[in-house]
Amino acid sequence: MKFKKLNEGYDLSDVDLTQLGNVISIVSKCRNDLLYLHVNSWGLSFKTSHEMLDKYYKQANEDLDYILELVGMYSTGEIINLNSSRMEGISNAYLRTEKSIFEGMRTVISNILQALEMLRACIFNDALISKIDDIASFWVKEKSYILKQFLK
Repeated sequence: MKFKKLNEGYDLSDVDLTQLGNVISIVSKCRNDLLYLHVNSWGLSFKTSHEMLDKYYKQANEDLDYILELVGMYSTGEIINLNSSRMEGISNAYLRTEKSIFEGMRTVISNILQALEMLRACIFNDALISKIDDIASFWVKEKSYILKQFLK
């Protein structure tokens, strides 16, 4: 899929909308995974994990909104039907121990970064690439923080 710069905007006529829909679906599911982990935090690290997940859920929601707005500006129809599903692999297994909640966070962030890389690969506008890089930078920093602080 390619975004081609035109004088009046972008032409999505040669864009693989299925691939773009996959990106949106992954970010949507990751947002739902973060909410799932957020409402199921527990134990001695409850305050820390709950606050981190609140921040992550809100950020994922903003990122998803940005991607949807980007698509909405340059497309003419429905690309994906968002639903309440979650990514495979995020389950009650991540709630068994306090440490596993942080492992779940790391997994979800990895999925978000994968989706952003897919999105970045199809954009040729420097300003949009910069915005995607800014979004990814936030998630890379948070993933590193989780690894250093909680998954030693």
